[in-house]
Amino acid sequence: MRHKEKPDAQYIYDFARRMENYWPAQEALDVLAKELYRGEREGDVATRKGGDEVLVRPLRVRVGGIIIDRDAATLSLPPTLTVNAGTDKYADRVKANELLEPWLAGAWTQSQVEDVWSQQVRDLRLFGRGWSNIFPLPRIWSKADDTYRDMVFRLVKAHDRDEIDEIKEEIEAWKRDNFPIRWQYADAQRTWPQLSTEYAWPEVIEMREMTAAEIAQDYGEEIESASSDSPVDVYVYSNWVWTATCIYDRGNPQIISLWKHDLGMNPYICIEANIQPHNTQHIRWKSALYDHDNMLETLDEIMSDMRHTYRQNTLKGRMMKFDPNLREV
Repeated sequence: MRHKEKPDAQYIYDFARRMENYWPAQEALDVLAKELYRGEREGDVATRKGGDEVLVRPLRVRVGGIIIDRDAATLSLPPTLTVNAGTDKYADRVKANELLEPWLAGAWTQSQVEDVWSQQVRDLRLFGRGWSNIFPLPRIWSKADDTYRDMVFRLVKAHDRDEIDEIKEEIEAWKRDNFPIRWQYADAQRTWPQLSTEYAWPEVIEMREMTAAEIAQDYGEEIESASSDSPVDVYVYSNWVWTATCIYDRGNPQIISLWKHDLGMNPYICIEANIQPHNTQHIRWKSALYDHDNMLETLDEIMSDMRHTYRQNTLKGRMMKFDPNLREV
């Protein structure tokens, strides 16, 4: 079963190609939604027939962006995180309320390098789904991290009590600022799942473009590219047991990170809305803007023509001529 099998570089690359071939219609709808959101679609404006073409500058009202941002602002309040006690015992209730819930609230904040929730709920309205992933990162508090390792070495070599206490405080402060659980936003336009009626997201691939410098920073892997700013195709693959990062550089797929997370579920989490009925185009999600695409374009077109007409009348003025002989007695 692929949802538990250890992947290799070639499988990850082939899986990415398979997902691209499965979801092209969905990807086209996503492009349309993003263009409406950013006001990038150019509508048709009026031109004069049988004469010189009149240049009408398009006016983009960008109502689509206002709609999505308003909805996202409404939904972006962090949800309430609660922990139910396992039993009715007083000690269990105290542990749930005074230890686990405060820890969970702190973990929600500390696990994010950038704001994840607001981006995820924006994508929920814009693309019909929002993706993120969450992983434990034990290496942050281990010798695999240069900063942590150096502090521990200093602590081992220290003999003075004041120096030992100072280093311990430094380590505790560093741990507070570098939480070993990482929750990350995943671009909905570039994250594709293998669907299943038996398993929740058995396989997910996130397709990124990263520079060699970014790869070296995040994975500690030096890529021999022409420039540190050259984009490299990066594929982050996860199933229920394994997660792997694969790069495709100069015609070769190679794994730069492989880890057995053993969560028993996919670490990629999807929130969905507007799920579509089964169809042969493999369109699963619908944007909140989809049913209004023609009206949004029409609004831009009408406002463009109205602005042009108003400006022409302002510059030229309106001349009215009265003939007294034509007046009725």
